[in-house]
Amino acid sequence: MEQPVTRMIKYRWPIIVTLVILLALIGLLVWQARRQSPNNQPVSLDNNSIITQPIARPVDLKTSDDLDGDGLNNQAEQEFGSDPEITDTDTDGLNDWKEKSLGTDPTKTDTDGDGRSDSDEYQNLTNPIGSGDLDSDGDDLSDKQETGLGSNPYSADTNQDGINDGDALKQNISLTDSDLDKDGITNFEEGLRGTDPRKNDTDGDGVNDYQQIFGRPQPVSTKTDSGQ
Repeated sequence: MEQPVTRMIKYRWPIIVTLVILLALIGLLVWQARRQSPNNQPVSLDNNSIITQPIARPVDLKTSDDLDGDGLNNQAEQEFGSDPEITDTDTDGLNDWKEKSLGTDPTKTDTDGDGRSDSDEYQNLTNPIGSGDLDSDGDDLSDKQETGLGSNPYSADTNQDGINDGDALKQNISLTDSDLDKDGITNFEEGLRGTDPRKNDTDGDGVNDYQQIFGRPQPVSTKTDSGQ
């Protein structure tokens, strides 16, 4: 009769191999799950990552802390002066969350008293809290102007070159060119790295920023004439 110890030794390696395979499968499943997680995606340094729309209002969801489900909790509404049980306190067509983001009065249909409702002014890109046109990003260019120029009315520095859009227009500098110095590195990334987005050789040592950062010559496809 086969002894228990002998039987254990006989089946030891098949058991070990099976356990190794199971552990490998578990590890593979965990790796795939982490890889697909949105929080595990690399941050894009491309200028396309710039927000081109106002931040969206939270999805309507009525809770005990937000009775009307407009995205403002009850305490915030009380402090703001709006009704925590009504989505659009003054019924002007702008919900209370939007009024707070614009700085308009949630209890008045016409905050600046110019004869046009806050909602009408917002829809037509005029300023609902004063004279003139709406300037969502505060860069001294109205949303109407920015729309015509092709710049982002919700970003004070559309191309992330460190120059406010209003100032860039005065200085005759492009508001939308994402790589002003044509060194193959976007203005946004240059800002993160501490190089000058308006000079392709920031330190003036004769080697352009791209080669200094990446250790290889700038690809021909990204080169165009540019002044320093």
